[in-house]
Amino acid sequence: MAESTPTPTPAPSVPAAAPAMGDSASLITATIHKQYGSDGGITLRSLGGKLIVSFVERGEHTAGLKRGMQVMTMNNVDCSMLSDVSAQQLLNADEMVTFLCKEREGARMPGTVVTCVLNKPTPTSSIGIGMKTVAGQVMISSISSTGLAFNSDLQVGMYIKSVNNFEFAGLNPNQASTLIAQAQNKLEIIAQFPGVAPKTNLISATVEIPEEEDEEVNVDADTTEAPEKKNLAGLELMTANNHTTGAPMVVIKSIDPDGPFFGSELRVGMQISKVQNIDCTNPKVKAEQVNALIQDSAKPGENIALLAQDCFSARRAPGAFLTVIVTKPTINTKLGIVLASKANKLFIKKIASGTLGSTTELEPGMIVHSINNHAVTHKSSAEAAQILGAAEGHITFLVQIEGNALLDPSRLVTALMVKKHDSTKVGLAMKMQGGKIVITKNSESGLAKDTDLKVGMRVIRINNVDLTKKKATDAADLLVKATGVLTVIAQKPDLAPGTHVVASIPVPVVAPGEKPPSKGIKIKAIGDNYVVSGITEGGPASETDLQVGMLIKSLNNVDCASLKSLDKVLAMFTNATEKLNILACTPKGKPLNTSQLVTGSIDITEKTEVTEGALAYDSETGKITVTEGAAAGFLFGTALRAGMEILAINNVETNIFSKTGLETMIKGQGKLVFLAKRQELPRNLLITEIITKTEANTPLGIGIRSKSGRIYISSIKDGTLASTTKLLPGMELVSIDNEDCRNMDALVIAKLLRDAPVGNITIVASTKTGSITKHGNDNNISFVTALIEKGAVDNKVGLAFVRKRGQLVVTKITEGTATADTDLLVGMEVLSINNNDVTEMPSGEAAKLLSEAEGTITVLAKRPSLPAGSYLTAAIIKETPETSIGIKLAGTKQGNCIIKDVVPQSPASFTELEEGMVIRSINNVQTKGMPTKEVAELLKANVTSVTILCQTTKEVAMGRASFRSMRSLTSARSLTDDTIESSWSGEEKERMSKRGSIGDSTPFNLEDIQETPEEDVYKPSSPPTASKAVISSLAPETITIVTGGRRESFTVKNVVEC
Repeated sequence: MAESTPTPTPAPSVPAAAPAMGDSASLITATIHKQYGSDGGITLRSLGGKLIVSFVERGEHTAGLKRGMQVMTMNNVDCSMLSDVSAQQLLNADEMVTFLCKEREGARMPGTVVTCVLNKPTPTSSIGIGMKTVAGQVMISSISSTGLAFNSDLQVGMYIKSVNNFEFAGLNPNQASTLIAQAQNKLEIIAQFPGVAPKTNLISATVEIPEEEDEEVNVDADTTEAPEKKNLAGLELMTANNHTTGAPMVVIKSIDPDGPFFGSELRVGMQISKVQNIDCTNPKVKAEQVNALIQDSAKPGENIALLAQDCFSARRAPGAFLTVIVTKPTINTKLGIVLASKANKLFIKKIASGTLGSTTELEPGMIVHSINNHAVTHKSSAEAAQILGAAEGHITFLVQIEGNALLDPSRLVTALMVKKHDSTKVGLAMKMQGGKIVITKNSESGLAKDTDLKVGMRVIRINNVDLTKKKATDAADLLVKATGVLTVIAQKPDLAPGTHVVASIPVPVVAPGEKPPSKGIKIKAIGDNYVVSGITEGGPASETDLQVGMLIKSLNNVDCASLKSLDKVLAMFTNATEKLNILACTPKGKPLNTSQLVTGSIDITEKTEVTEGALAYDSETGKITVTEGAAAGFLFGTALRAGMEILAINNVETNIFSKTGLETMIKGQGKLVFLAKRQELPRNLLITEIITKTEANTPLGIGIRSKSGRIYISSIKDGTLASTTKLLPGMELVSIDNEDCRNMDALVIAKLLRDAPVGNITIVASTKTGSITKHGNDNNISFVTALIEKGAVDNKVGLAFVRKRGQLVVTKITEGTATADTDLLVGMEVLSINNNDVTEMPSGEAAKLLSEAEGTITVLAKRPSLPAGSYLTAAIIKETPETSIGIKLAGTKQGNCIIKDVVPQSPASFTELEEGMVIRSINNVQTKGMPTKEVAELLKANVTSVTILCQTTKEVAMGRASFRSMRSLTSARSLTDDTIESSWSGEEKERMSKRGSIGDSTPFNLEDIQETPEEDVYKPSSPPTASKAVISSLAPETITIVTGGRRESFTVKNVVEC
C-alpha cells in the first residue's frame, strides 16, 4: 500500500451506543494496524440495514476479519446507523482500528452450503486444513492460522462435498489430503454444515474476473471527467417480487454476453441468494447494494462465487402464463431461439447454449403467444423469426407452460416498464370488481401511460407473481415496492353474451376513382343478422375489439336492420368517409335495443380542449352523462348529445370509473370510443329546436324519409349543425319555420331544409308513436314556434296565459316586447317552453320557467281549432276589381261547391280558407246548387270586397293567417289554475255542450251535409260558430267572449305577473 499522509479527516460524530448484539459467542473482535487515511484493504457496505465487511484484501493485517461479517462497532462507535461513506471515513480516520463484529447470519445453520475458491501461489503452498472421516464423509477438523483457508468461509465441522468438482464422498482423510495437495493454481471447494438444508433450487456459479485489456486514451480530449467504471462481472440486477409472498428480492436483470458469467448456469430472473457466501435474501436488501458487493470482489484475477435460486419452477404449473424479457443490444445480435409450429401453436424448439436466449427463463417446449404484444400464435415460425430479427432493445415474450390454460391468450396484454426509483409513479389505480383486480385509472404522468394497459383490464400477474387470488391492495403493494424492470400481464375485459362493443376504424382520403382500402373485416348474412366471419390479421379491424362471430348492429349509427340486405351493409363499409364506427355485440344474451344506442369516437390530442366536468359524473350512482359544453365542445362532430348517458368508454363499462379516473381518461391523448344511450323521451313529446345557420351553403345535416304520408328524420349527420340538437332519427317533422310539414311533399321539405336562409331556423319534431298530441285527432292541428330573445333574467317576456279547460291559453301579448314580434297570438295553447312540457303544468310553474330563463326562449304553441261542420267567414279586399283572389273550385254530386285549392301568396291565402271547405255564400248570395262556373263568376265580380261564408268538413286549426285580430282578447296578465268562474247559466251550458263548441272534434263528412231548400240555407237550426270573438267593454277583471251570438263571461282571480 502506498505511503501517504493526507490532511486528517475528522471522524463522523456518532454517539457511542450499546447495540443489541445477542449471544457473545457469536461476537468476534479484530484489531488492525494500518496507515493513517487508508482503509487497510477492507471495504465496508450497507446491506439490508446492516454494515458488513464486503471485501478483505489478502494479508495478515486483517486480523481475522472475514467477508460477510456484520460490523457492530469500530473503536466503540456504533456502526448500526452508518452509511457506506460514513463508515469508510471512520475506518480511514485512525491508524489502529478495533472491530467488534458478528458472524454471518446463518453461517452455522444446518445444511448451510458455502463455496470457497483458494489460489495456490506455489504447488507447495499450505492450505491449512485438517480433516477426519465422520459417517463416511470428510469433515474439516481444524484450520491453521497460517494456511490459505484461514481467511476463507470454510469452518471447522463442515463436510467437504467436492474440490474442483471432484466428489469427496467415500474418501478417507489421506486420500482427500493428497488430492488437495496435488491441485494446481486454484481450488474450488464446496462445503456444507451437517444437517438437512431447506429444499431450494439453488444454482452455484463461480467465475474468475479476467485481466482488463489496456484501453486507448485520447490525450487531446477536452473533458476531465473520470471514465465510467466498467462492470467487470457483467451482471445487471434489479429488485423484483417473490412469486408467492410478494416480498422484494434481488434478481438478475441481464447477463452481458461478453461478461464472465455468460454461459454459466445463471439465468435472467434468478434470485441472488448469496454473493461470496454473504446472504442477500433479506427483503430490505436492494439491488444496488448487492451490485456493490459484486463490484467490490470483481477485481482482475479474483474469484466471485454466486449462489442463485431458480424462482421459475414454482411458476411453471401446467398452463401458466409468464412474461420473459430479453434485452437485445443491437438488431444484429442473435438470440439463439429456434421456433417451430405445430397444431396451430408456435413453440420454442431449441435454445442454443452461449446465446442471449440461454440466459433467460425461456425453455424448449414453451408456447409463444405474443412478442411485444404482437400475436404470433398462428404465425409460421419463419414469420415469428422475422419479428424477432427486426426487434431491438427490450423484447417481451408472453409464453405459456404446456398444459390446459385457464385464460384465453388472445385476450392477454403484456406491459414492460422500467422503474428506476422507489418513488417513481407507475400511475395505475385498481379496485376489486367481481373478485377480480381491475384497472380503474391510468395516469398521464405515470409509467403505464405508454403501455397497452387500459382502464377496465384485469391484472393477472405483476413480475410473474400470480394475482388471480390476491386483492387490489396486494397488486398496488407490488407496484409500489418494485424497482427496475416491471412486467404486467393483464386481460382485456370479459365479454358476456349480449355485450356491445364499439370499433372505430379511420378511413383515409382516397383520390377520385381510387378504390378505398380494405377495413380488414369479412361480413356474412345469417338470417336477419350480419355476422363478423373473419378479421384480417394486421388490418384496421384487428386493432379493435371486434371478434369473429360478433353481430354487426349499426354502422355510423345507421341501424343495419333498416338496410335489409348484405349488399347495403357492405356498401356502408365501402362508402364510409373519415371514420367508420361499428356497433357490434356478442351473440345471445339480452342486448339493449340498437335504436337506443349511439356510438361516437374522437382522437384526443394535445390541442383538444377538455374542460373540467365536461362529462357529468354522479358520485352516488356512477352515472356519466354528456353536458351541453361537451356536446358543443370536444365531442362536437360525434353523435353524442347533451343529456345522453355514456355506457362505456373504450369498451369499458363506465360503472367502474372513479371521477378522477374519468377525468384522466378524457384528458389523456389517444383515441376514445363511446357507447351512449339516447335520452328516453316521453312518447308524443314535441321538440322545438333552433338551428343557427351562419353561411348559406352550410348543410343542416338532416336526412328525411317518407312513410304513410308522414315525414320522418332518417339520419342526423355527425359534425353538422343539427348534430348538437335534440333532434333524433325516427322523429316526425311537424313544422319548419312554422310551415306545416305533415301534409307536405318530401321533396318540398328537403328543399326547405336545403335552402334554409342564413339565420335562425325553427324546427318542430315529434317523438310520436301514433298521435302527435296526447289527445289524438291531430291531422289538422297547426303548431307555431316562437323564438323570444329575452336577454337578462330580469327582462320582461310580455306573455301572459291562463289554464282553461285543461289547456294553458295565451291571454295577453304586450306590445313592444320580444314576444310581440313572434307568431304567438292570443288564444293559442302553449305546449312547451324551452322543450319543457307545460300541457299539464300549473300556470304558475310555467310562468316561473319564463321568469327564470335568460337568453333565447323557445315556445311551442298550438292554434285553436274549429270542429267539422263549423261556419266561418273570410273577407277579402281586392286591390283592383280585376284582381284574382286565388281560389280553385270544384263541384260535388250533391250540388255543393268546394274549395279545391288556395293559391299560395294570393289574397285568399291570408284568410282562414282551406282546401275542402264548402262555400255556402259569396257576398250573401247563396251558392247551394249553383254550377261551379257561376260561383267562380261571383268571385270574379267587379267589386273590391268579397265576403265568403264557408262550412268546414274537418277539424281546422285557426289563426294561420288572420288570428292576430284576437290579440286584444283580454287585458289580464297571467292566471293561476282553476281561478276562472263561468257566468253561463246552467241552461246555456247544457245547450252549448249539446251543440259543440270551439275545439270539439265531432266527426263531419262532406257527404253528410243536409240537402235543404234554398230559402232555408241561410237559416240554420243553430247559429254558426264564428271564427272571431267580439271583445266586450266590461271591467278589466272580467273576460267576455261572444261566440255565435252567445255571451260567455269569466271573472279573473289571482292575477300573476310574468
